[in-house]
Amino acid sequence: MRYISIYVFFLLLLLSCERGVSPQSSDGELVEVRLLPPQVYGSVPAVLSKATTDRDEILKDLPVRNLEEGSTLWLSYELRKDDGTYEPPVLKAYSVRKSGGGYMALYACGHSKDGNYLYVSEEDAQKTTSPLYLKHDSYYRFRMISPAMKIFSENLHMTVDNGDSFASSDQRYESTSSTDVHIESQSSGVYYVNLKPMIQQTARLKFTLKKGKNVSSVRMMADGVEISGLQNPYMHQSGSLQYNWSSLELKDTLVMRLGDKEAWITLAGDKFSEDQNGNLVGSLSILPTDARSNTVTILMNMSVNGVPTQYITTLNRMVFEHARSYNMFFEVGLKDDIVVVNWQNISWTEDI
Repeated sequence: MRYISIYVFFLLLLLSCERGVSPQSSDGELVEVRLLPPQVYGSVPAVLSKATTDRDEILKDLPVRNLEEGSTLWLSYELRKDDGTYEPPVLKAYSVRKSGGGYMALYACGHSKDGNYLYVSEEDAQKTTSPLYLKHDSYYRFRMISPAMKIFSENLHMTVDNGDSFASSDQRYESTSSTDVHIESQSSGVYYVNLKPMIQQTARLKFTLKKGKNVSSVRMMADGVEISGLQNPYMHQSGSLQYNWSSLELKDTLVMRLGDKEAWITLAGDKFSEDQNGNLVGSLSILPTDARSNTVTILMNMSVNGVPTQYITTLNRMVFEHARSYNMFFEVGLKDDIVVVNWQNISWTEDI
C-alpha cells in the first residue's frame, strides 16, 4: 500500500505540472504570471511631421512591430508597498520562441554571470526556466529592455555606445510608460499580463548608394563608411559610463548634450547588401546626438568600376533623435573619369 500511495502522489504531481498549476502556498498568495510578447515602436516607414510637438501625438496610429523569434529581453519588476514606495527591482530574463501551437511566445530563460555583469547567451536563450510567481492582490511595476544586453548585477545599469541598438520602456511617452499592474489569482492558475510597447532608444543612419551614369559596379571597401562627430557614450553624474534603463526619471534617459561629440564609428563594408533595385544599402545605430554646434563627417570607402575611391561629406546643424531613421541617398557616377557622388535628394526622411 505504501508503494501505491507513493505512485499516486507522483502521478498527481505530474498531472498538476502538465496542467500548469502554480505551486501556490497554502493561503494561495502566489500567482503564476505570464507575459504576452511585447511590441516595439521603431523602424517602421511612417514619416513624422516636424510640426508635431506632442510626444504621444507622434506615436498615435503608428504601427508597432513584434519582437522577432530569438529576441531576448530583460524584465524588471518592483512590488508596490503599502506606503506607496517600491521594493528594489528584481531582474528576470526572457526569450521569444515559437510555441507548440506555432505562435510566438515569451519564455522565462536562463542567464549567465561574468564578473559584475549579467548577460543572456545563445545557449541561455534556449533554456526554459521557472515561470514568474508574484503575490496575489498586489501591485507591481514592470519595465523592459530588448535585447538583453550585458547589465551590471549590482545596480541593473548598463554601458551603451554608438553601434548598440535596443528598445525599452520609456516614461517620456504615455504609450510606452511603466504603469502598475494589479496581480490577481485566476481559476486557471495563470495571470496574463500585456505590457505597453517599448520604443527604440537609439537613432539609425541608413545609407543607400545607387549606380549612376557610366558606373557598372559599386561595392564597399572593407573600411566601409566612417562617421565621426557623434555623441560620446552616455555618462551619468557619478562619472561612470552607465545607463540606468530601469529608472523612471527622465534625466536617466539617453539625453543629447551639446559638446562631447568626439566619438566615431565604422559601418564595415561587409555590412552592406544589395537591395532589389541593385542599390547598396547599409545601416547602423548611433546614440542620440545634438550636432548643432559641431560637424558630423562621413567618409565613404568604395570601389567604383573596380577602382578604390573615397568620398567625404559633412552634416551641419543636425539633431539625431532616438527612434528615428535618417536615410541618406547617394548616386555614384563618372564624369571625365572622375567619380561624382550626388545627393539623390537633399531632404531628410525621418522614420519613427
